[in-house]
Amino acid sequence: MGDGAVRTRPRRPGAGRRRRGGPPVWRRPPEVEVADAIVLRPRRPDAVPLVIGYGAIDDVSRTVLVLGVGEPAVPLGIVPDCGCDACDDGSAGILEMVDESVLAVITGDVVHIDDGRGGELIDTQESRSASNWRGAGRSDEEVIAEARAGRSPFDVVRGEPWD
Repeated sequence: MGDGAVRTRPRRPGAGRRRRGGPPVWRRPPEVEVADAIVLRPRRPDAVPLVIGYGAIDDVSRTVLVLGVGEPAVPLGIVPDCGCDACDDGSAGILEMVDESVLAVITGDVVHIDDGRGGELIDTQESRSASNWRGAGRSDEEVIAEARAGRSPFDVVRGEPWD
C-alpha cells in the first residue's frame, strides 16, 4: 500500500473462490484454475480494479497469467494459450497482451460486455475480442458505444481512468 493511485491486496490460495464470507475474486471461474491472485484497487471510486491471477501448466506454479477487470473480476486474457514447445512463439505476443490489457484498465478504455447467455465482447480501443457473441442484431460498434455510454441492456464492466 502506498499513497499512489492504487492499493494492492494479495489473495491466496484458491483466489477464485469465496473466502471467509468475503466476495469471490472472479464472477465465474476463468478457463484455467487460478491458484492465487493480486487485486490492484484504484483509489478513484469509479475506476475498476485490475486482477492479476496465477495458474499452472503441468503443475508448475505461476506459469499462467490471468488478467481480469472489475470486482468480482471478468477475465480479459489468459497467457500463454498453451504450454507446449510447438506453440511457443516467444514472449512478444504475451507482453503485448499484458501491456494492452493493463493500460486499458488504468486508462478506463476497457469495456467487457456479457450477454448473459455465454457471449462476451471485450474492447480495449486497441483491440477487440468476442466469444460466442451474437450482438442481439446490432453491430459490435453500436453495442460497445451503448456500453461506454452506460445505456447497455447487457452486463457491462467498465470504469474511469485511475488518474
